[in-house]
Amino acid sequence: MAIVYTYVARVTDGLMLVASIDSASAAGQSDQLKMDGKQIIRTLNVRSPRQCTFESGEYAFHYLIELNIVYLVLAVKAYPKRLAFLYLADLHQKFVDHLQQEHQNTWEHALATVDRPYAFIKFDKEIQRLRRDYSDPNSRQSVSKLNSDLQDVTSIMKKNIQDVLDRGERLSEAADASSRLVNDSKNFHFGAKELNRLAFLRKWAPIAGGSLIMLFFFYIRLYIL
Repeated sequence: MAIVYTYVARVTDGLMLVASIDSASAAGQSDQLKMDGKQIIRTLNVRSPRQCTFESGEYAFHYLIELNIVYLVLAVKAYPKRLAFLYLADLHQKFVDHLQQEHQNTWEHALATVDRPYAFIKFDKEIQRLRRDYSDPNSRQSVSKLNSDLQDVTSIMKKNIQDVLDRGERLSEAADASSRLVNDSKNFHFGAKELNRLAFLRKWAPIAGGSLIMLFFFYIRLYIL
């Protein structure tokens, strides 16, 4: 199958909530790919990009963050990117439905306070069904989903897996750096305007002051003396 495994975890602390692995697809794959997926999750925080793709040889990691939950899938690189994110969006909706059925109105509290790994492992059955639906990108069902989908994935960040794993980079750092550049640019613009204003005052203030003094003396001589 094109989809190798799926992870669902909490963004705030990386706690794994569900892990679903297709044994047929994972056969012969090194444990390194599983570790890489978990490492990606550990780099995330609430400021991380909502969607991202990491390429790793013949495979690609795709993730989606919704409600502080990250949904990550490992698929073969040839698997359509748009279909991968449709799978993750469906996965999110079904996971929320599952939580609401299990915990009713307290599902958000249950999600935020659970402290043991794989606490929602029962959801794996739903993941397996969903994975079968998305397994063949050429199936009529997959083609229909792609044709009806309007999302643009060209703007989704794409990185090489080593960019994060080698440097231990957090995905929020790129966004933070961009924000700092914008703020620095604004500060520079403000500083430039202030410097121009001071230069203007230095140039014309003496002239204006001299003119006022001359007008004052002219007034005295004309109307007083």
